[in-house]
Amino acid sequence: MVFQQIVGLVDTLSEGFEYTRTLLTEDKRDEALEVLYNIIAGIESVINALNPHLEELPANDLKGVGAHMSIEFNKLIDIFNGDEVVLIENHLESTLIPAFLVWKSEIEKVLMPFILS
Repeated sequence: MVFQQIVGLVDTLSEGFEYTRTLLTEDKRDEALEVLYNIIAGIESVINALNPHLEELPANDLKGVGAHMSIEFNKLIDIFNGDEVVLIENHLESTLIPAFLVWKSEIEKVLMPFILS
């Protein structure tokens, strides 16, 4: 049950990235930053929910891909402090979203066998 909720939350976070893209194209940086902070909170919730179960999960790279994604989030937040919307969009598209999708894929790969059984 918990694993199914985690996968559902990760799907919602993915939708949050799409909404962030929309807000940036509409030049709504403050709202986009707020959504990104909500995404970060959601990712922290996923990590906190997974931590008690890590020992029962098959071998995986959740920590590694999660750490990479965290680094990219921090870079994006730093870029947000500047005025270059193009830099924000580029980092989001070329680095952060791909890092998130790798993390999402790893979560699905590890958890789906438990959900389907």
